[in-house]
Amino acid sequence: MPPARSSSTLPIKLAALLLVCFIALSWSLVQREHEQNSEEMSKHLHMSAWLLEQALQPHLRQPSASTDLTQDYAFLTTLQTQVLQSLNCNLYIIDAGGHLLATGPQGGPMQTQRGQSLEQLPGLKSAVEQLAQGAPDASYQDHDGTHRLAARLLDNGRLIAIADMSEPSWYSDLGSPVYILTLAGIVLVLLVWRISNKALQEWQRQSLAQSIIDPLTTLPNRRGFELLASQGLKEAKRTKEELSVLLINLDLFARVNLNYGTHAGDTLLKHLSSLLRTTLRASDILCRWNGDEFIVLLKNSPADTALLVAEKLRSRVAEQKFNFSGEAVSLTVSIGVATLTSRDDLRSLLSRAAGTLTSAKEQGRDRIGYPHFSGNSTAGQPT
Repeated sequence: MPPARSSSTLPIKLAALLLVCFIALSWSLVQREHEQNSEEMSKHLHMSAWLLEQALQPHLRQPSASTDLTQDYAFLTTLQTQVLQSLNCNLYIIDAGGHLLATGPQGGPMQTQRGQSLEQLPGLKSAVEQLAQGAPDASYQDHDGTHRLAARLLDNGRLIAIADMSEPSWYSDLGSPVYILTLAGIVLVLLVWRISNKALQEWQRQSLAQSIIDPLTTLPNRRGFELLASQGLKEAKRTKEELSVLLINLDLFARVNLNYGTHAGDTLLKHLSSLLRTTLRASDILCRWNGDEFIVLLKNSPADTALLVAEKLRSRVAEQKFNFSGEAVSLTVSIGVATLTSRDDLRSLLSRAAGTLTSAKEQGRDRIGYPHFSGNSTAGQPT
């Protein structure tokens, strides 16, 4: 009799075991996607805060920035609209005391208005205090769910640039263990997991399409450059600041992929991006433009300064030795230079940079092209 009873309960035990295993597996998969989604949100938040920091730099150098913040930060409405479309983040600026100085068209958090102290709101007090103390991010609860914040301290902590993103309601639901553990059976687990997986995949697909970060080099990509450069051109024309663009192309890059493989090509692009980043100023905007091309926006740089920077970049790359399969390989770049004129928009400026790059390539590579400059790169002087 005991063996018979044991046999009769075996299917129930197996069914229970399978159910527990399947629920555990489902929960593990949802948690993994939750973590991936969280990383994607964090990347978008910090990129939005960085964009706001870059856009604020010209204003912080102006004397009026300490007297008429409303006028100085009127540009935020335009940038806010662009960031909402690209990254789904709200932007605003507070001072060290938590007072809201500037917002985009969406207003401040919890319907706060300009001039209001965020620390007076119980739901925001803790988050604002964390950001003011230098924390890179914080969170708070609003009527539409959980909001995550990322911040950049500016002007020695006098100002704080903040990006604000709300978590989708279904995203918050997936973060609760109760949602998974209350499943009544295998069919319900499968149904919920399939629906949640579809929702996460759709959100991640849209995030990837809207992302402005190049995953290989971690630099802003073409879309990121256009967002930053559009704002930079407006500021340059408003303040009469001289501005130049460098379009950099890696010479004979296809040979690296052909001779050493695409992995070597990817490694080379990462090395090159690091080299360019360490050579340029912190205020310069470096992006990966396309394939083996990089682009640099040089702020406050007339034509002669742009040529000097281009020559510095060209010579530094030429001095490097890159090792592939134990073989030291020398590489070069060609650079097209264009300087902003009063008639330029972003398209015409980039078109002229592309034209001067083509000219440099046609003259033998490892050269710098400029509308009124055509010479050997080692000479570094106009003819």
